[in-house]
Amino acid sequence: MQYSNGLIGKHFKTLMQVATFHLRDLVTPAQLALSRGIGELGALLWICEIENLDIYLADLKVLIDNVLDAFASIDATKILFKVKIHLLVHLPEHIRRFGPAVRFATEVFECFDAVFRMSSVLSNHLAPSQDIALKNAELDRIKHLLSGGYWWDNQKKEWVRSGDGVQELLVASPTIQQHLGWTPLTAPQPGSVRCQGRNLREKAVMQTAGTRAIHADNSANFSGVLFSGATWYPAVEGIAQSGDSFTVGLWAVIRLDESTHFIGHIVKILSSVNALRASNGLVTIEKFVVGSERHHYLGMPVLFAESAARTTLVVANTQKGGPIYL
Repeated sequence: MQYSNGLIGKHFKTLMQVATFHLRDLVTPAQLALSRGIGELGALLWICEIENLDIYLADLKVLIDNVLDAFASIDATKILFKVKIHLLVHLPEHIRRFGPAVRFATEVFECFDAVFRMSSVLSNHLAPSQDIALKNAELDRIKHLLSGGYWWDNQKKEWVRSGDGVQELLVASPTIQQHLGWTPLTAPQPGSVRCQGRNLREKAVMQTAGTRAIHADNSANFSGVLFSGATWYPAVEGIAQSGDSFTVGLWAVIRLDESTHFIGHIVKILSSVNALRASNGLVTIEKFVVGSERHHYLGMPVLFAESAARTTLVVANTQKGGPIYL
C-alpha cells in the first residue's frame, strides 16, 4: 500500500476539513474550536481562482485570527515556536502578491530532488550552491510568467504581467506540458455513464419494476423510458455537467429547471442495456432541503429530508443542460 503508515499533503488537506465531525466527543471544547477554525481556514485556502480579492482577503484574515486565538487559548507558545503558525499572519500579503496559496504551497518542492540534483550535476562546482540557487530562480521566474504573475516595471512605474499569448503558451504547447509533467487528461463527456465489466453487469441486469426509479415521485415524466419491459444495468459512475464524476452515495446539486435547484443524495445510477455509455442514464435521487439556520456550533448549513417518507426523484443525466452538478 502506497504511503502506508504515513500521510502526505493531500491527506492533511482532507483531514483538516473533516476532523471536526469525528473529534467532537474526543477532545476538549478548546481543542474542538481549534479543529473547527483550521477546517474553515483550509477550505478557504485550497482554491485555484479568486473572484473578489479584497473580500477574499478580508474573510481570510478573520479565519486566520480565529485559528491564532484558538491556539492561544490552548498553548500560546505554539505561535512563537511554530514557524508555520507565525507565517499565517503574512499569508494575505503573499496571496495579494503571488495569487492563490496553492500556487506557492511548499508541498510541491518535496518532489523537487531530481531537479535539484540535475542543477548540481550541470554545475562547474566552483560555486555549486550559487548555481543551484540561480537555476531554481530561473525556473520559478518562468512559472511566475506563465501563470500570469505580476512584477514591478521600473520604467512604467507600475505592476505588469505577461500577455495573454504568453499565458496561453502553457495550455497550447504539449512540449512544455510534458517538460513540466503536466499532461491533460481526455475531457470527460458530461452526461455519460459507465457500467461494470461485461460479466458483472450481465449478472446485475434488472427490470424497470425492480428499480427505485419506477417508484419515484416524478416517474410519470419518464414513462417513455421507464416502461415495464425495459431492462437496465446499474452504472458505476456518471459524469456531471461540471466534468466531475459521481457515484452512488455522493451528494450533488440538482437542477430541475432554470429556477429550481436542490441538494440530492444519489441512491442509484441506471444505464439502458442498449447504450452502455450513452447520455440517457437515469439517476435516482433523494431530495433534501437546506435548513434556514446554521448548526449552532459547527456554523455549517444543515440538510433535512423534505418529508418523513423522503421524496425520491429521478433525473436524466443528459449531455447538454443536464441536471447533475457536483
